[in-house]
Amino acid sequence: MGGIPRMLAIMASIILTVIGLAFLAVYITSAFSGTKASEASTQLSTIISNVQGLYANQPTFTGLAETVAVQGGVFPNNMIDTTNNTAFDPWNGAVTVQAGSIPTEFTVEFDDVPPHACQKLAMSYNSSNLVSLTVNGNSMSLPVVLNTALTTDCTTNSTLIWTMN
Repeated sequence: MGGIPRMLAIMASIILTVIGLAFLAVYITSAFSGTKASEASTQLSTIISNVQGLYANQPTFTGLAETVAVQGGVFPNNMIDTTNNTAFDPWNGAVTVQAGSIPTEFTVEFDDVPPHACQKLAMSYNSSNLVSLTVNGNSMSLPVVLNTALTTDCTTNSTLIWTMN
């Protein structure tokens, strides 16, 4: 009989260890998710600033396309797939930059943004040169704040498109 209480104590110890490891895994995943969202926010600001710098002496953004953006140094180096001359976000979704439908505007698109990062990234850039933001094709009110529309649109991997002037 002395062996049964000891075996129960060992089993309880194992169960507590497994529970502790599960909590640790959730914490680490959450920490990395927040880091990627912050990285994407920084990348977005850098891209916008670099496009504006590249076109500072131009009256329009006509001609701005992915190849121009890559060759013009618009993207941070850690975003570039040098084999294909394309850019990607921290979740390996495509990032594209192109001239807008109005010549004095341009767009920055981040694809495959996970739900946990979508809201943070959507709210990360509220500048006076932000013309519009769409999340999965739905226009957000400016300035972008946490609201029902944003919460609803960020429930799946999302496409965010900022239109800038």
